[in-house]
Amino acid sequence: MAKQIVTCSGNMQAGEARIGQIVTSKAYMASAEGLLHGVLALSGIEKDVAPSRAFLAAQVLECALKAYLSNSGVSEADLKKKCRRHNLEVLWQEAVSKGLGVPVSPPDWCVTLNQLHDTPYHLRYPVRVHGLVLPRAEPLTSELKSVVETVSNNVRLLDTGKN
Repeated sequence: MAKQIVTCSGNMQAGEARIGQIVTSKAYMASAEGLLHGVLALSGIEKDVAPSRAFLAAQVLECALKAYLSNSGVSEADLKKKCRRHNLEVLWQEAVSKGLGVPVSPPDWCVTLNQLHDTPYHLRYPVRVHGLVLPRAEPLTSELKSVVETVSNNVRLLDTGKN
């Protein structure tokens, strides 16, 4: 018997239980916090896991920054625009401009991740690439964790329920 996959959107109600549509900022935050566990697990290992750690770290940062921006009123459509979609430096600068309490200039590890994570996506598709420069486990891991915690605290404080 084949398994049937059921997807839905909107609000559902079953007896006393209600399942509402997830707020965009909370969805991004849940993803960032969940994937951060993988980055932390890989943080003590230097050999052979640096690409995996960098891949996860870039995704964590993108989701955390989008959580903050979404919670600050930036629409999902605007977050998906090509100019910012996977551009960690642009997302960082926009989050700072909206009040996120992180350094004004993205740290070196963010700049390095951006070169791998944004178009042409060298970390995902290393076509015609002879090598990758990856950020070291530290300060990447500790500073990324701090960014996620800062965003998480701000998302909880500023939660408007709109996004």
